[in-house]
Amino acid sequence: MGSILKGLEAAVDQGRLPVSTKILGPLLIANGNSRIILTTPVEHGEELIRLIHEFQRKRSASRKLLSNLRIDPYSLTR
Repeated sequence: MGSILKGLEAAVDQGRLPVSTKILGPLLIANGNSRIILTTPVEHGEELIRLIHEFQRKRSASRKLLSNLRIDPYSLTR
């Protein structure tokens, strides 16, 4: 989880995520899993969604376990 958090923080620093993005967590939840919550104003939502989809594609290509995602509002999903 630490490497994911560092990657998200680097994405904000490098301008790949909106500077308005807030990273909350990680929070330890059931079964030893962790949760990170990302928030951004709706007008920057598409930028956040693009980065998250890129993140999932790269994890999939390297055969790593994919993260569970929940996007709110749902209308931002493709």
